[in-house]
Amino acid sequence: MNRVFGSIIVFLFFSYIFFPAQAGAFILSPLRTSVVIDPGKNDVVYLTVKNNEKEKIRMEPVIDAFSIDEKTEKAVWGESDIVKRWIEPQVKELTLLPGEEKKMAFRIEVPPEAEPGAHYIGLFAQKKVGGAQISASTRIGSLLFLYVGGNIVEEFKKDSFYISKSFYTSGPVQVFSQFSNKGSIHVVPEGKIIFKKGIFEKKIIQEIDVNPTKYKVLPHITWNKEFQFDNFQWNDFGWYTIEMEVISGIERNKEYDSVSFFYCSKRVIIIGISIIILMGVFLISWIKNRKKYATHT
Repeated sequence: MNRVFGSIIVFLFFSYIFFPAQAGAFILSPLRTSVVIDPGKNDVVYLTVKNNEKEKIRMEPVIDAFSIDEKTEKAVWGESDIVKRWIEPQVKELTLLPGEEKKMAFRIEVPPEAEPGAHYIGLFAQKKVGGAQISASTRIGSLLFLYVGGNIVEEFKKDSFYISKSFYTSGPVQVFSQFSNKGSIHVVPEGKIIFKKGIFEKKIIQEIDVNPTKYKVLPHITWNKEFQFDNFQWNDFGWYTIEMEVISGIERNKEYDSVSFFYCSKRVIIIGISIIILMGVFLISWIKNRKKYATHT
């Protein structure tokens, strides 16, 4: 269980990305809540809503799920998630007088057949404006980290690691990688992409951090990363190797792969062709002179 709470602590920072502390003149707290519930059990999560306006307001509890955009790495709300069915607001609406605060309760019922793992859901307090009309822009939320009790499954795997071709005459060289989190808890990948030159004695040319922003890959999410290398000189040529080593999870699981390519700059090619042409001209001239000399003798 220490692993669970260690992961929860790491995840807490994640909530600051998605949830404002207040919207307009009403406040919701706490911004994040973590709870561990075993399959077949239940619990209740409480949020506090405070009305700082000078008039009465009505608030409605809302449960929302999100996914992470693979390109922008930002949350996209309005997603479907079976966990939303496990959560039931205990009130349909709260009415708050000026300066008043009330508790908003959400009951969580985990099914007996639920698999162990981590789930991430947004619990919102949304202001109702005029009758049944709801203003989506005036809602504030708290991140719910729900861990279903049981054994943690860590399975962060490399799907692909490749370059588009094996011969280059100019940069940049783009490296594409894809990983999938098939486990039941989020991971924060770390490691390096290393560019090396040579065949036998490889010299390190450049190192790139695979995850400088400490991006968290949620369960059942695909993580695509692209790297590029353009540190070539005009006279460069030879074999290059790109090595990838990514470590993830509490168990420090390691994924390794490498690709190789040959690089020869356009200037080197032009110089090489020029030398070959000159050598050919010299050889032809030498052969002709040899034949003339043989004829005269």
